Amino acid sequence: MKHPIIEQSSLVRILIFRHDHYTHPREQRRPMYFNPRPLAPRHKVFLSYHHASDQAYKDQFASYFADAFDDYSVRNGDIDDNLPTERLRQIIRDQHIRDATVTVVLIGAGTWRRKHVDWEIDSSLRHTRLNSRTGLLGILLANYSLPPRWDGFRWRNWPTLHTEPALATYCPNNIPPRLWDNVANGFATIRPWPSSLSQLREWIDEAYQRRHRDPPPNLARDRFGANRSTDMVAWEPLVR
Repeated sequence: MKHPIIEQSSLVRILIFRHDHYTHPREQRRPMYFNPRPLAPRHKVFLSYHHASDQAYKDQFASYFADAFDDYSVRNGDIDDNLPTERLRQIIRDQHIRDATVTVVLIGAGTWRRKHVDWEIDSSLRHTRLNSRTGLLGILLANYSLPPRWDGFRWRNWPTLHTEPALATYCPNNIPPRLWDNVANGFATIRPWPSSLSQLREWIDEAYQRRHRDPPPNLARDRFGANRSTDMVAWEPLVR
């Protein structure tokens, strides 16, 4: 006959074993995997860029990030450049920017000199009865470079600026001046080339969310009447 204490201890061991391997549903551990952060909403984007110099970058951007946004850009041949200035502005505003919700400026080596880029930014920032204001975002291209420094001179806004959280190094003197006006007042941001589709969608969505928030866009600068000369390396004068 087995000793009752031994039987009891064996039963206790069995109960303890079973208890250690049982977890109440409310106390079950979470799975080791986690749900990824959902993508930001997809927006209608107008791409503003220097068509003659940066078409290849624009095509690469639109192709590689095709799932990040809907492209409402002006394509080569869409507009007759010989039309009167006001007619050109009207076509850009009413036929291309009108349905966009965010304007992305692709910033290359000479983008700041282009009158069409200036007009496109200006039209994007105006909120009218027919055209709603868009968000504004700048993306630095690989051919963008800082302007040179000369002995005896300095830039008023030197050293270069940085934007966070993604680091983008640039000089305000050779990005589109109207874009800089609105980076300076907090309405717009400038970023480097995106590292992923999801990152670009987040940046575009952030620009979209800012479009009707304070501060309002800065529209004080006069519009370009013509392209700036290629002899100019920057739009802000040098000072001693």
